[in-house]
Amino acid sequence: HLATCYCYFFSSTNLVVTTTPRVTVTRGRDVILPCWLSPQQNAEDLEVRWYRTNRFDSPLMHYQSKTFKYEEAAYVGRVSFGLKDAASGGLNSGDVSLKLFNVTTKDAGEYVCYVSSSQGYDSAPVNLLVTASGSPPFLSVVWGEDDKVNVSCESEGWYPQPVLRWSDKKQDVKPQSLVYKNLSSGLVLVHSWLLLSSTSEPSCSVGLSDKEVKEAKVSLGTLRKTAKPGKENFCVCVIVILSLFVFDCKYSKS
Repeated sequence: HLATCYCYFFSSTNLVVTTTPRVTVTRGRDVILPCWLSPQQNAEDLEVRWYRTNRFDSPLMHYQSKTFKYEEAAYVGRVSFGLKDAASGGLNSGDVSLKLFNVTTKDAGEYVCYVSSSQGYDSAPVNLLVTASGSPPFLSVVWGEDDKVNVSCESEGWYPQPVLRWSDKKQDVKPQSLVYKNLSSGLVLVHSWLLLSSTSEPSCSVGLSDKEVKEAKVSLGTLRKTAKPGKENFCVCVIVILSLFVFDCKYSKS
């Protein structure tokens, strides 16, 4: 997804680099970081560097004298020139956009597009936002004493750190605990729990924005009726995808 505004960085020469300041991509996909010369001119004989901020001497892609030089091992085989749009003419029309393959969470951050010629140079930044949508929330329900119920919610595979919200009968509830864990994959796991009464109807939602929310909910009163007579303590695990409810009930001996 490309931002609708553009950044223009003017130099003292007639070489002007233009970029789209912000680009968002889903983890695992390919992405184009748009960069082009304005006004349009042939870039085949120019020097083009794409590098992470403050790493000019270690570009992830370096093009000079019609030859590619890759400096950072993490990007070898993962970068090339790309087209900023379907109508682009590529290098000979001044399009020096970067194509990055198989994006990871480590790729998130600011990149700089730098172009130079014998007449001068110019550069402009592009901020790459990487997202990953995690698993549906997993609810665990454990009945305790004094009519109290421990309800926990867990979801993993998010990037960046998601927002977890609890509600009871559509009223926001503050959890007793909210913990985030960074996984070796670069993704994030979130876990939370709270104590409620046995008549509650808790809902746990996890997401990066209002448009990317996954939710799990359960009616504790309805679940308790499923308990066998004489059983005071039991655990119920619930996985809910949007409005689809799947119950896995396990009863333990009191």
